[in-house]
Amino acid sequence: MGSMLSETTGLKRDNGWLDLMKIILLLIVVFRHASLPDWFDRGFTVFDSVGKGLVTITSIIVPFFFILAGCIFFQNMPSNPGVAWFGYKYKRSIAVVLIPYLIANAITLAIYVAVQKLAPDMLSGFLGDNWKNVAFILWEGPINLSLWLVRELILLCLIAPLIWLSVRYTWGVVVVALGVLWYFHFVPEPLFWFSAGTALAILIVRIPSIKDWFDRHPIRFSSFWKDWAWFVFLYHYIPQIGMKKVGVALLPEVTSGGLLAVWIGNALILLVGLTLVYYLLYRFAPKLLALLTGGH
Repeated sequence: MGSMLSETTGLKRDNGWLDLMKIILLLIVVFRHASLPDWFDRGFTVFDSVGKGLVTITSIIVPFFFILAGCIFFQNMPSNPGVAWFGYKYKRSIAVVLIPYLIANAITLAIYVAVQKLAPDMLSGFLGDNWKNVAFILWEGPINLSLWLVRELILLCLIAPLIWLSVRYTWGVVVVALGVLWYFHFVPEPLFWFSAGTALAILIVRIPSIKDWFDRHPIRFSSFWKDWAWFVFLYHYIPQIGMKKVGVALLPEVTSGGLLAVWIGNALILLVGLTLVYYLLYRFAPKLLALLTGGH
């Protein structure tokens, strides 16, 4: 999401609430993807109870991601956004979403090829031969599987004007209709939640007092954190696959406590490690970091 979800025209000041939402979403994603579903229902009662509870709680990832994306894509839009406004949004989407998405998948492919040669057991069974399929690598998978959310977001950005028109001029009725259609599996889930986020953005525009409240109660984040969540989101998934295997292998005995320790430790170590990488890029290679995240 990154800068695309914070870069808007007409924004008088940054109240920081968007950055907080991105960080919360990132933490949920990392802890969800650190889970060990292959160890469920193997007789570890405590692990099953706690683990399945965490999976249920973190299942808000998809709705949260697309509501946030829809809301922020249209944040501070004029009452009647024209071609120029949407043109600006398309330009920002290419820089902040599409290019980082392609780079992240290319880096994932390079890692996968290297691991296949040097330590094939670490990724045994992962993707099968699909990693040789260019369409799968960049889109159908994609090879960085967690980025399917971003793939769907790219499509939604393309049809964003149609979504805005349908939501704005039906007073949100279309959102309810999409919700019903999604429930019966006639439309994809991301379309419904993104439309709900669009409706929320329109509501905020129509009721200035809502935005005024957030502006009067700002949350301050340093520039360091502006693209941090987006960077970690892009690059967290593949390291977690190896970390799970190593973590379980290092356990002297597989127990519920040990599995939960691997799960939580995986997430914490990954956050610290990627934050260190982000810091080094931020400090010594800011132009490269800007390319990787679409930042300035």
